[in-house]
Amino acid sequence: AETQAGAPQSSADHLWASSPKRSPSKGTLFRLTIVGRIEVLLFNAAWDVNDYLSLYATFRWADWSSFKSLKTDAPELSSKVGGTLQALGQSGAISANEIRFLSTVFNNLANIENNWVDTYLYSVGYDLRVNSFWTLRGGVAYETSAIGDPKTRTALIPDADRWWFAIGSSFHWTKDFQTDIGFAHLHGVHERSLYNHDPRSNGEQIGKFRHLDAYLLGVQMQYRF
Repeated sequence: AETQAGAPQSSADHLWASSPKRSPSKGTLFRLTIVGRIEVLLFNAAWDVNDYLSLYATFRWADWSSFKSLKTDAPELSSKVGGTLQALGQSGAISANEIRFLSTVFNNLANIENNWVDTYLYSVGYDLRVNSFWTLRGGVAYETSAIGDPKTRTALIPDADRWWFAIGSSFHWTKDFQTDIGFAHLHGVHERSLYNHDPRSNGEQIGKFRHLDAYLLGVQMQYRF
């Protein structure tokens, strides 16, 4: 997750309700940012409508297609799992076919081929400076999933397209001290099914996530020396 606190030019990155870094003068601000590994491209825009209201928009591209696999290097665990399966087979507790199946499952978990695609995020947000003490902010964003083929989705990484809904506030206690609070709801949408990854199967659907939701709460304190 690349979402960063303290980047108010992005309504989704602005979820943590940190203090806005306003341009020196009123008007429109455009910023292009390139972040390395994974490669992330951000295009942010901010507009100070007046002394009280600022509007923000963000486009973000992330190069998740370059993240080919998740590999677990745990030789001791592999040895123990292999020994346990062999012992169960020798005792007759499980059949040879079941041993092969469980070995395949474990190997798939230890080396997950992602087959991911690049993702895109589009967001808009606002800051409302109610008074010198209180700033109210909010934003909404839509982010595409890194899972291009639904049949590659796993229960370990149940990704899906998602909406972000966020609100937050800043409280300026003095000119040097402020506190911030933010809340965000991530709501997964569209395809959320799980499929059989056993190569002997036809990739049939074996389940579906009824809900893919996350709730984020952030609180921070800032003091300027």
